[in-house]
Amino acid sequence: MVITGCGMVPETKYLSRYESGIKTDKSGAIICDPFLQTSVKDIYAAGDVCSFPYWMTGQQTRVEHWINACD
Repeated sequence: MVITGCGMVPETKYLSRYESGIKTDKSGAIICDPFLQTSVKDIYAAGDVCSFPYWMTGQQTRVEHWINACD
């Protein structure tokens, strides 16, 4: 048996409902800096729910892999 999952969309709509001030991109990912800090001071995000600057291109990227949350 093979199960393939692709095209996952982060569930971050609740952030705008509660006026958290945490910014998301067009795909719904939480925008983070290189240290995974969000747009709100002292709030961090990790895993496939966040996007961060990719060091080679400088553009925001989101990696959909469980190891990001573990790291």
